[in-house]
Amino acid sequence: MGRIDRNELTSYDDCVKRLDGRDSRKLRYSVYLRRDGADIVVVHHLTTIIRYRPDGAIMLDCDGYRSTSTKANLNRYTGFSVWQKDHVWYISDSIEGEKTFTDGMTFAGQPSRDVRAILAGVSAAELVA
Repeated sequence: MGRIDRNELTSYDDCVKRLDGRDSRKLRYSVYLRRDGADIVVVHHLTTIIRYRPDGAIMLDCDGYRSTSTKANLNRYTGFSVWQKDHVWYISDSIEGEKTFTDGMTFAGQPSRDVRAILAGVSAAELVA
């Protein structure tokens, strides 16, 4: 699997596919995709900046490191748009619109195939998208 384009990882299922059975995969310099219990995280240097949960939730947290590369990775590995104006970070998506970025922000998303299958009472293989 070659280089990741912007917004290629927008869900838990995208992350599972990208890991391809591994526990960790290097995405680019100092950026890794890793399993963390049931969650899958994007780690930039030593900071977990994105947490994808099986229930579909996505948590963003740069731990106060508001760098250009952190912002670029938030844009690259989510379906959100993060930008800065007058030293203040903002985030937007097509559903919730624009808001001020804060560490620990959590957004609802679509549950993973496994969670949807459990709720539907079928196997993930039987689940129709």
